[in-house]
Amino acid sequence: MKLLGDLPDQGIYLVDKPPGWSSFQVVQWMRRQTGEKRVGHAGTLDPFATGLLIVAVGREFTRELSQFEGMDKIYETEIVLGRATDTLDPTGRCTFEDPQFRIDSHRLQTALQKWTGDIRQVPPAYSAIHIRGQRAYQLARAGQTVTMPPRDVTVYEIVLGTSTPLTPNPSPEGEGSYPVIKLRIRCSRGTYIRSIARDIAAELGTQGHCLSLRRMRIGSFDVDGAVIPR
Repeated sequence: MKLLGDLPDQGIYLVDKPPGWSSFQVVQWMRRQTGEKRVGHAGTLDPFATGLLIVAVGREFTRELSQFEGMDKIYETEIVLGRATDTLDPTGRCTFEDPQFRIDSHRLQTALQKWTGDIRQVPPAYSAIHIRGQRAYQLARAGQTVTMPPRDVTVYEIVLGTSTPLTPNPSPEGEGSYPVIKLRIRCSRGTYIRSIARDIAAELGTQGHCLSLRRMRIGSFDVDGAVIPR
């Protein structure tokens, strides 16, 4: 793996995507850095998310991207419970609030176990999956009802953060308070962490969304040492 810092050249690069950037913006940035038009990436990250993106520069290397797309991934996420948005992330419109919700530790452990293993997952409506020839998020933004077909994925492990406070944290609007849990998730290709947040919350008798999401690893490639676009 190459890292920017050497002379910009064709190759495979590890990039630590900043918050607020789309994966395509990372591709555009790499084009400016290298002067190469043929640039692609493996494994899209939502704009609100951060972390590892594998980027290929040059015709020879963009052809190799498929080998990375099927690799397992590791994410770290914070999930708000008792508050939901239409996008299942902090960028969306609030659709549900229950400031009185509190976590039952036993039910939480049961929920984590239920959503570990081979599971059938419904992707978020706000996703890049094609529905009727259009991206699902385009239909959702247009106010159309989007029915997402479930898919089989594997969640190998969900680890509850050791420093996770099972106490309320302030809501983004400063109104009420909501519990936040920290999870480290190792999963297969095609797994949506936003859907895991939704499903764990439902198992606890409430609704929820991802407050933060960071991809730490793709296969054997780690975000440590990856270049950060500026």
